[in-house]
Amino acid sequence: MAQKALRILLWVSLILPFIEIPTHAAVQEGAPLVSGEGEDFATTYLRDPWDMDAFTDISTGFNGDIFHITNFSTSGGVFSGKSTTGAASFYVLHPGYLPGMRTSKIGYLHPIDPNQYSCVAVASYVPADSNPRYHWVSWVEDMNLTQGGYTYGMRLDTGRWKLYQYDLSTWPYVEGKAWTSQNWPGLRVVVTNQQNVNFQVDWVRLTDCTPVYVTLNGLTAGQTYDIWVGHGSPERQILVAEGISPDGDGKYQLDVQGIEPDTYTYYVKQGSSVVQQNTLTIYPKPLPDFTHPSPFSGDEYSALAGNEWDMSASDDIVAVYCAQWNVAGGVFNVDTKPSSQLPPECVGAGANEADPRVYLNTPVSEDISSYRYLSFRHYIDGSWQLPAEGMVVRWVWRVQHPTKPGEFCEYVSAEVVLDVNWQTYWADLYDAFNGTPVETGGSVNGVSTCPKNIPWQNQHNAVLYFRIDPNENITSGTFHQEFDWIALRKPDSVTRGSPFDVQMSLNVDPASLTTMKLYYTTDPSNPTQYIAQGQFLVGAPQNPLRAVSPDTHMPAGAFSLYLPLMMQNYELPPYLPPVPNEVRYRWDTAGVAAGTYYICAVSNDGYNQSTYCSYTPVIVQ
Repeated sequence: MAQKALRILLWVSLILPFIEIPTHAAVQEGAPLVSGEGEDFATTYLRDPWDMDAFTDISTGFNGDIFHITNFSTSGGVFSGKSTTGAASFYVLHPGYLPGMRTSKIGYLHPIDPNQYSCVAVASYVPADSNPRYHWVSWVEDMNLTQGGYTYGMRLDTGRWKLYQYDLSTWPYVEGKAWTSQNWPGLRVVVTNQQNVNFQVDWVRLTDCTPVYVTLNGLTAGQTYDIWVGHGSPERQILVAEGISPDGDGKYQLDVQGIEPDTYTYYVKQGSSVVQQNTLTIYPKPLPDFTHPSPFSGDEYSALAGNEWDMSASDDIVAVYCAQWNVAGGVFNVDTKPSSQLPPECVGAGANEADPRVYLNTPVSEDISSYRYLSFRHYIDGSWQLPAEGMVVRWVWRVQHPTKPGEFCEYVSAEVVLDVNWQTYWADLYDAFNGTPVETGGSVNGVSTCPKNIPWQNQHNAVLYFRIDPNENITSGTFHQEFDWIALRKPDSVTRGSPFDVQMSLNVDPASLTTMKLYYTTDPSNPTQYIAQGQFLVGAPQNPLRAVSPDTHMPAGAFSLYLPLMMQNYELPPYLPPVPNEVRYRWDTAGVAAGTYYICAVSNDGYNQSTYCSYTPVIVQ
């Protein structure tokens, strides 16, 4: 018996090496995947994707518990918070406040065309729960936040990150007006229908529904898979496609239009097992930010006397009433107590508001109509903006009376709505609403004889002083504010035949571009109206980046640089930050007809092509 057992053991030992023992399949290394990004509304029209890299992506209209979110933050590219009711929400596009100036990235200035953009993608997470949870999106009609319509029937997968994608033009469950019925100045995301839920949002995109495909290979026909992307640190794995099946060749076309540009690790899974992984890189669209021309680059009013409102010294400020203040470290600090703690002369007429007044150094009498752009860099403390409680700035100017020598007229602008923390604001005073005074005063025996409703463009009388009213505090606490600088600027201009240095900052390394061409146009909706002759100076190689394509047959001399041109180099004001990824182009205006033009850049990096124009024009005289 012992001999038989020995023979069996020997036989097993001889054949064991040839027996295949089942094991878990090894993770297959897939091919690296690379593409450009999809066409996204916020990237194209706001020049700022809703990528949650800053509070400003959701801060407009986010007035604390009015929108039922507490414990909120934006950190590491994620917006997180906790719902206090079953309708925790935030605006990615806010129409703007009434009666605030029409400026910045508000929907009034940048309404959504639903015939161009209708596919919404939200990457979000809510914890595991046995109860069904839902989310939805809504769209509003106007600056009164009149609701146009909203979706329903969008169920959340709890306990995991997921990319939720919907075509709002075909989603069958809509209340109110259809998405395609009109343009929309507001878009709101409701993250959960239950209270006391911690949530996270990585990004929101609104695309044109045109697929952007990357190809996965090496899968097995007839099998089903889930595709995840790993993002951030620590990594959060986001389900982007569920239950997919490859074709007969083991290939699958993954549409990445709803995924924000970045580099990810992608995972192809069956259940919890990873069967393939590698990197997915989605390159962002080249996005130029024009710094010359810009609202911050033309001739500045206070610089006429060599003393700009850069807050480098206390003589930038003539007087301050109804607030405590100082100038220190290049910053004007002002603290305004609530009206209940101020004397009667410091309380405004409306809702017991504080009435602080800051008189600026006003160097000369000057026709102010030629100065178009009001701008300032500003900080105010607080968790969120409170425009209805006085978190606004007004611009005030006094001019000589048009028909009564020795008398004056005083005008007050609409509100510039403030956001919390450091922000840079600018307003086009040639805009009919922005430039029309909301209040008019005068000095004739207490009765105003001053003409009312005169647009800024028609304010030709000599200015006597400028004033900033930093807030209209109606809260129970003190507003602390800081002004880094204030400026009132003309549009940029150049004499025909002289060079003009176009300067821009890119969101990518200029060396990554394959082509960039510059144009000038009278209408930004026709960005390639005229090609801008000239030469790149900074931030872009001479080849292949050329402003003139080979088929334009320009003479070789068109790209020559002459010493007089080099001596007219443009520099930003010293109080503005340095330009990252700078591109500078010397535009030759010799063949340009006199007129007002916007500068436009058409850029290509091999994956994306983008076309952007300057916000402000150049006047060729």
